[in-house]
Amino acid sequence: MIPITNASKINPVAKKAYIGESILSAVLWGITNFIFSLLDDTDFATSCLSFPGFITVCMGYKFLQMREKGQITKKLINDQFFRAYYNDTGDKLNMINIFHMIIRSVMFFALTLLAILAAGYALKAQINFGIITSCICISIALNAIFSYIFYQELLTKVQILGISVIIVSIVGISIAKGSKNQEQQQENGYDDDEKLYFKIAAISLALIQGICNCFRAIQAKYLFRKTAYQPVDLSVDSGLFLGISLMICSIYYWIEGCDSYTWYNFFINIIGSHLMMIFSIISLKCIVKGLAGTTSAIIYSFPVYTSILQAIFLKQIPSLYQILASFLSLIGVGIILLGSKK
Repeated sequence: MIPITNASKINPVAKKAYIGESILSAVLWGITNFIFSLLDDTDFATSCLSFPGFITVCMGYKFLQMREKGQITKKLINDQFFRAYYNDTGDKLNMINIFHMIIRSVMFFALTLLAILAAGYALKAQINFGIITSCICISIALNAIFSYIFYQELLTKVQILGISVIIVSIVGISIAKGSKNQEQQQENGYDDDEKLYFKIAAISLALIQGICNCFRAIQAKYLFRKTAYQPVDLSVDSGLFLGISLMICSIYYWIEGCDSYTWYNFFINIIGSHLMMIFSIISLKCIVKGLAGTTSAIIYSFPVYTSILQAIFLKQIPSLYQILASFLSLIGVGIILLGSKK
């Protein structure tokens, strides 16, 4: 069982922003969204094919943890995989930890499914995928508000300025129109009413994804400060549980002969799920252990990298206004770097 501790003594108010790790998370997140946007199908069954990344990354992490502790024994394996779900004596289930693990697994899958669905609707609505991913930045404000209220995490004026610049840049990428050549080539047979519906659906899914992201950060931060349940351990435990659950669902759909179960979709999901699990672990550490508002602002600059990949590989060249907005986001990161120096 994870012991209850005095959070004020063990986990003081966060004063550090994990700059390097946050930038890495943003890059990986941008790549992940680009990868998932390449799927041929965006239904629930196709999303279940993301199980390989969750299982392999989480199992690899736990194996490395056991190797660091020396010789791998039966007791060490049992502690690594099941200790958090029992009390100190091992004769009673720890229902609180099990509950949080299941809830986190559900939210983890929701992020994957929402991203895939939003990408599909954005394609049908013929809007830049940046407008979808930028809506997720609602988590920045929510994380900062909750961290200020419950954890007394204060931000300097320079850092607040950097956060604001990044938010403005992401909004700029979203509302900017694409190049004329891109717009002329985007005739897909849907009328204006249908495109409006797809646009509203995509934005709504992205906003829900942002709220879900905020709840994940709040949950991890709460458990870390109140029970010393390490955020990475929580993420790995829930990721492993999710991977096994999705694998069972995938086997069912495969037996049923699901049409979307192609080698192409399976390969795309393998790449996307591995990247998603890796950046999730890194970003969670940054938000939970560091200044939530600052690290979130850097991490949520990921639409810049998604836009760059779309321009290079899908020939979706952004307009001059979108390019300027992308550079503005990088300027915001630089401002935060200056504000984080002691």
